[in-house]
Amino acid sequence: MWGDQILHEPLQVRQACALPDCVRCQCYQERRALSVARWRAQRSATSSARLETAMRLLALGRVTRDPLESYRPTLLHIPELRAPPLMTEESCTSCCAHMLQAARAATTALQMDYEQLLAEADSNSSSSGPSFWKHNQTDQGQWLVAMLVDQGRCNNELWAACPGAAALLRLLQSDVCRCVFGNAFFSVLDPGAKIEPHTGPANARLRLHIPLNDTPAILRCGGTQTHWRVGEPFLMDDSYEHSVEYCAPPDVRVSAWQLL
Repeated sequence: MWGDQILHEPLQVRQACALPDCVRCQCYQERRALSVARWRAQRSATSSARLETAMRLLALGRVTRDPLESYRPTLLHIPELRAPPLMTEESCTSCCAHMLQAARAATTALQMDYEQLLAEADSNSSSSGPSFWKHNQTDQGQWLVAMLVDQGRCNNELWAACPGAAALLRLLQSDVCRCVFGNAFFSVLDPGAKIEPHTGPANARLRLHIPLNDTPAILRCGGTQTHWRVGEPFLMDDSYEHSVEYCAPPDVRVSAWQLL
């Protein structure tokens, strides 16, 4: 009966973005398979009807439609779980406000981790040594990411190199390392970079942004927009269509730490 009561469409019709080599969008089929396998293994009699519906459709490679057209997670949509597009300490619940306060307090430690990673990348650029940074494909310009957690898989070497980030993850007691939709990473966007509108894979998470420098880059999400400012972390529901545009002097990068 559940399949007849929900509007749905084939998963392959829905894409996170139009870039085939995008780090964010790779391995979506693997994520779907892992999510379904874990759900079946841990499923309990107390599971909500909304979650049951969402997971059964996910197993079929389908996703429910949200009444709001711009709210379109690509893999997993749990009905009636929509959050505001962007949230600050002043506009979110007490639980989320606690997370944002911890994020703000950790900013200096994260900045130290970030500077160390950049220094190591510069020293490795003239050698064959390893680098934690990946080039993420963008529509225009350059975007680098250093993944502490990638789809629930922890990079232990990078955790050891980033004590500030590791301490924050432990403090928040996040499920990021136990979830196939979980990611934690440093993000660097060069001036001139542009990320076209796209949506995230699941509305079962929120995205925590911790700005590490002040920039005029614009993040648009669900009809609202914001900038990255040090000391002003925010939460984002990336199931809303969102995009980034950065027009700035060539010596100023967008630097942030993100937890999903």
